[in-house]
This record gives sequence, structure tokens and C-alpha cells, in this order.
Amino acid sequence: MKTFWNSLIAAFDMYSIVPMPNVELSKENIKYSLCFFPLVGVVIGAILCGWRIGYPYLCNGDFLPAVVFVIVPVIVSGAVHVDGFIDTVDATCSNKTMERKLEILRDTHTGAFALIMTISYFLIALGVWSEMPIDAVPVLAVGFVMSRALAGLAMVIFPRAKTSKRLAQFEDQKQKKVIGVTMCLYIGICAAFMCYLEPLYGSVGVLGAAISFAYYYYVSKKHFGGITRAVSGYFIQVCELVIPCLVFVAWKFL
Repeated sequence: MKTFWNSLIAAFDMYSIVPMPNVELSKENIKYSLCFFPLVGVVIGAILCGWRIGYPYLCNGDFLPAVVFVIVPVIVSGAVHVDGFIDTVDATCSNKTMERKLEILRDTHTGAFALIMTISYFLIALGVWSEMPIDAVPVLAVGFVMSRALAGLAMVIFPRAKTSKRLAQFEDQKQKKVIGVTMCLYIGICAAFMCYLEPLYGSVGVLGAAISFAYYYYVSKKHFGGITRAVSGYFIQVCELVIPCLVFVAWKFL
């Protein structure tokens, strides 16, 4: 029981800025941290649902509410996934060899491609969220749990890049089985809940998550030979843009 409690604390400590009790990030304490990773998405979703209720009384326009919807996930996660997005875009846009791309992933410098793509990412996100119907917000809130559950599942079923030493901690077969089953439960519950909240938006959102997951496998395999922590962050950011984009399209045209 202590191991799971410490893993919960470790998950929030590593993947969010939510204050937690101090715990040593030892191999034993982070063993099942991925099982609690999607709960960071629950915090994000709860904040956004609260903002959905409150912003009509505080704002007259659509831009400021959209800024909050876009920036809250970045702040709560400590921008760790945005950092992975930046590194991955820098590498994939470099047109270098796989070995060189893996080196770029670890490079602390930010290239022009990363800057351009990151600005474009947030402009698209702001535009979509500023036009989003208010009744789609609960569905999108669940999407922040879904993206992290899919990222956790990928860490135990996708091939790992040869330079990804951090993901080597998830090599134990029992550990992988526990994490994999837990992530599948999260994914199933999220998919069902999204469709229950709003059948059209929910089904389109689940489709967006599935497309993002397939794209994640393609990009990681083609450019890096497998996944890394940085590419996992890239996937989370992509998934959390694709879902609202498809929901917006469904609202406009279906």
C-alpha cells in the first residue's frame, strides 16, 4: 500500500506542479507512478470545468476564456509536455539521420522549427477554444485524462528508442502488465464517459485520441526507432489539440 501511495505522490511530483508531500523518487517509489499519471488530467479537467461555469459571469468576450482553457494544462503540468513537444518538433523537422535526431532531442537549445511550430500550435489552440461551444467543455476535460492514459499505455507497449534510458525503468513484466491494464481501464472509462456526456462530441473526441495514438506510433518509430520521454510529451500535446479540433469541426459541420 505504501508503494502505491508513494507512486501517487511521485506521479504528481514528476508530471505536475500540484503540491505533494516530499517523497524520494527512488526506483521503488516510482514503480507504479504511471498508474496515477492520468489523475493529473483529472485535476486539469476539474479546473477547466470550474472555469466553464464561472467565466460567463466574469468575461464578456471569447478570447480571455480561451486563453485560460489553453494555458491551464500547461501550468498544471509544469510545461513538461510542451518541452517534449518543442524538442520533438526540432528533431523531426531537422531532416537529419535518426541518430542525429536522437541527439537533437537531448539538446537544450531551441531551433527555429520548434519556435515556429510551437507558436503555430498555440495560435491554433486559441482559435479553436475561442470558438468552442460551452457544452463541449466537459467532453474535452475528460480528454486530458485520456491523453495521459494513452501516453502511459504507449510507455509499456510501444518500442523504446535505444537512447531512452529513463523508460528502461518500465521493463519488469509484472509492472508492465499492471500499468497496461490500469491504462486500458482509464481509456475505457474515459471513452464511455465522453460519449455519455455528449454522444457526438464524445465519439469524435475518442476518434481524435485514436488518430493521435496511431500518429504517435508512426512518428516515434519512423524518426526515433521508438518512444522517449520527450516524444511522449509531444504526443500528449498533439492529442490535446487534435481532440478539440475534431470536436470543433463536428460542431460546425455535423
